[in-house]
Amino acid sequence: METFFVSYTSHDRTWAEWIAWTLEEAGHSVIIQEWDFRPGGNFVLDMQRAIQKSDRTIAVLSPHFLQAKYTQSEWASAFAQDPQSIERKLIPIRVADCKPDGLLKTIAYVDLVGCSQIDATEKLRQMLHDRAKPCQAPAFPGVGNIHQDASIAPDFPGDRNLDTPAPATSLSLGVYGWDGPQTDPPPIVERDWRRYCDRDSRTVPTPDQWESELFADLKQAKQKLAETSTCRAIELSGNRPLTMTLAIGATFPAVAGYQLRLQQMTDNQPALWHLAQPSEARLRVCRQQGTEGDNLIFAINICIATGENHINSAWEEIQEFYADHTDQFTGLVYVEPEAGAGPNAIQSGGDALALALHAKALIRQYRRQYKAQQLHLILACPAGFALSLGQQLNAVGKIMAYERTENGSYQVSVRLRTG
Repeated sequence: METFFVSYTSHDRTWAEWIAWTLEEAGHSVIIQEWDFRPGGNFVLDMQRAIQKSDRTIAVLSPHFLQAKYTQSEWASAFAQDPQSIERKLIPIRVADCKPDGLLKTIAYVDLVGCSQIDATEKLRQMLHDRAKPCQAPAFPGVGNIHQDASIAPDFPGDRNLDTPAPATSLSLGVYGWDGPQTDPPPIVERDWRRYCDRDSRTVPTPDQWESELFADLKQAKQKLAETSTCRAIELSGNRPLTMTLAIGATFPAVAGYQLRLQQMTDNQPALWHLAQPSEARLRVCRQQGTEGDNLIFAINICIATGENHINSAWEEIQEFYADHTDQFTGLVYVEPEAGAGPNAIQSGGDALALALHAKALIRQYRRQYKAQQLHLILACPAGFALSLGQQLNAVGKIMAYERTENGSYQVSVRLRTG
């Protein structure tokens, strides 16, 4: 794997960070000012070391980049190392409408202008190859070529309103916690984690088990899928704890172009949820408690309905858990869907994605409001929502995810480092 240095202006920081994140998700190393130039350092020397250490330089092209003065020396250094572009030391990536001139005009660039996130992710991955042959056969150009549309995931700096064709094929991953395999034929890649779980006693993996075993095992599964095909559409099967499903989603993030889907009971019938196109569903903050402090509980109840006299068992259990641990937690935020919680609150993958996107925005908002260093996440939701939320949890800080115990309390299971 290679090391990249990303050259950009402050106007294009979101693009630079998205590019860096996507490349690191693909296994490469990236040096970027926003993440790697720390207070107390010497900017010029840091820049020199970054350029010397990098195999290639990425120039984030925009009108601001072309007009900036300090970026000229950054891309010029890479150009001087490879003036004939034989090793492709300099890779321009155009993120806004502009026309490179001078020496930059002679270098072919990757054009992300007008791309959906999935197309942009694929272009970044393909730019590293000697050929750009696609992983799937081209669509037949004659009559009858019909595409099913799917929307892009959030946090992509481009146009969020662009549609992109849904993948024609997908890979399959089975992860088993509560039960064993139930699909025929079996998934391409399987992970049997039943020894860590027991449904009756509500036994789930501990944070230490995740750190020492399960995350490494999940990354091996991810690598095996990547070796099978470059396709990033994955169908997930198996029954497992919600926290396990959340961690799977976080391992296959939407920001890296992964499109996940899974079987989910909907109106007492199994349905395949595509986590691709968000609906109009939203969450509402129902209750808040506590004060500013390091540890904030953020609880999301989707599937447990409010009964008579506005009594909700999920809220009662969460509030009791918070009250019993005021020495550990400084605040509590409790949210439900605007349309109300209940078994049928989510009807599709589109609902799951829409609520996951809003949950991420609320997590960021209340984390800042409560000045929390660590967020403690409690979920009462369908697996499809947990998977979608995991896919969206990038750049929201440290998260501890909790599983419900057999006595109605909560136990911490997995620690997510989202950046």
